[in-house]
Amino acid sequence: MDLTTMRNRVREDLQDEDAANYRWTNDQVDGAIERVVREFSLASPLEEEDEITTTADDKELDISSLSELLGIVSVEYPMDLATLYYQRFSFWGGKLYMADEGDGTKKARVRWHKWHTLLGATAWVASTAYALGDIVVPTTSNGFWYECTTAGTSAAGEPTWPTTEGDTVADNTATWTCRISALPQQHEELIVLGATGYLATSASVYTVDRATIAGRHATINFLEWGQQRLDRYEKKLKQFANRVISKEIYTE
Repeated sequence: MDLTTMRNRVREDLQDEDAANYRWTNDQVDGAIERVVREFSLASPLEEEDEITTTADDKELDISSLSELLGIVSVEYPMDLATLYYQRFSFWGGKLYMADEGDGTKKARVRWHKWHTLLGATAWVASTAYALGDIVVPTTSNGFWYECTTAGTSAAGEPTWPTTEGDTVADNTATWTCRISALPQQHEELIVLGATGYLATSASVYTVDRATIAGRHATINFLEWGQQRLDRYEKKLKQFANRVISKEIYTE
């Protein structure tokens, strides 16, 4: 789900779908969504794995390609041993160092945690110039998003989108790289729950004459309704956090 779709989903639960009389601005809704996505990332981050070529006589690993990096879990080097050999490592100031020096030819396997994101992606358009780093989603969503890794102009017909992260597809003179779904579909409703809770409790400071939602969602009830949703959200968030097992790996 992209950011626009999530925003509409949050407004649906809040019964705030009249564009001429929005109670919350798009920036306010997006801010609440972003807050919840980051909280969810800390409780249950994306798990990633990359192989990075070492530099000869250097302990530093180039992790500039690890976008949305939240933290490093483990570093395996060298990778061709019968028994897995995990390096002691330090991660500081955005740089990663392992205990041993690299040889410039062998790779290190880095397992890391990544922030979940919701992108403001737009649907792919034919015969359009795209710049490096542009993000699109297919005209028929498949749960993945695609980053322009070779700038160029798209073809007259939509490409067949790969669904394996890291795979590429040529699109006339442009090239797209498949990226993992910004947020796993099964967790989308948790984001809605938290975002609506934060927004509803914020509405309790408004006056009644600003209310655009009736019944149990009237201004005087927003605080109670929002707090109930936040209580449910925090309970579910703790469940996810308890599933994340921290492992400290030592080598002798």
